[in-house]
Amino acid sequence: MGFEGGRNGTMRTHRLLLALVASALLPSLALADDATAEKKKDSNINCTITADKDDRVAQGHDLLLDDGTKAKDAVVLHGNVTIKKGATVEKVVAISGNVFLEPGAHVKGDVVALGGDVRVAEDVRIDGDLTALGGHLYVDGKAKVTGKRFAIGGIEIDGEDIAQKLIREALANEKHCKVTRK
Repeated sequence: MGFEGGRNGTMRTHRLLLALVASALLPSLALADDATAEKKKDSNINCTITADKDDRVAQGHDLLLDDGTKAKDAVVLHGNVTIKKGATVEKVVAISGNVFLEPGAHVKGDVVALGGDVRVAEDVRIDGDLTALGGHLYVDGKAKVTGKRFAIGGIEIDGEDIAQKLIREALANEKHCKVTRK
């Protein structure tokens, strides 16, 4: 089996490359179009998030849990959450934001960032899973994570993370959420 040279062989190679690129890009373009159409259709959707008295919740700004703070869950919508040394929390979730776990922090359950990164410093203890959908996991080698690690991110076009962009666009309607207490 040999390589076909000349114009016909070059045309076949270009068509093959075009087909491969199209097959890789078309699904993401279709998802973006579907997300845009869905966003326009459902632009008036509201949601309610019910928090327990032991939860820490922030919307539209960052959340910081200092030394000695104990919380059941720490949830942030459109902001970052930072857990400092000496703070203990069951679960951590950032929607359209990042999670920062500083040295000495302890999370008894899972850590999730939707549309953001999870950064885990040395001497952090996580007894559950780490997940970053539309972001990256940055875990120091001296951190202890007992669960699994899962991330979807890092596919970039012109320096923009495509997975992060799609997730943040999909979550844009969540700005209309209302947080209530039990």
